[in-house]
Amino acid sequence: MDMNLANAKELDGEWTELILTARKLGISIEEIRAFLRSASDRGTQIYTAAAGSSQDIT
Repeated sequence: MDMNLANAKELDGEWTELILTARKLGISIEEIRAFLRSASDRGTQIYTAAAGSSQDIT
């Protein structure tokens, strides 16, 4: 398996877990979207510790 594909699958799993945890805490999908958009509007990058890199969310 391509190393980038393996990292992407791991990251997808982490994002899924993060979203599910947020939902369990009562955070709505709209609130999550608003947060991600506000970070994007500020040009903020999301750092992924497992991958050891950052992703621009724009």
